Amino acid sequence: MNTKELKEFIEKYSFDTKIIECLELYLEEYKKEHLEEFNEVFPNYSFSKIDTWLSNVSFKAYNWPELDYVNIVIDLIVSYEDSEIGVYQLFCNI
Repeated sequence: MNTKELKEFIEKYSFDTKIIECLELYLEEYKKEHLEEFNEVFPNYSFSKIDTWLSNVSFKAYNWPELDYVNIVIDLIVSYEDSEIGVYQLFCNI
């Protein structure tokens, strides 16, 4: 897969917007499972206070030499109230 095909794949399946939806679902689960920790990281939480930046898209093939496990990995930098929280990754099995 070349870079043009990679970009077309991301656009065709709207992964640039789906990763935001996945992040929101992940944060809701994180909040349910670890409320105290969540509140420390995200005081006065509102998803509208989340800023994101799609930083990297990569094609990764595993299990040399067969290369029978292939993913496209999308990295999303996540900030909350102007503080960088971390990177959320979406792995897309192709």
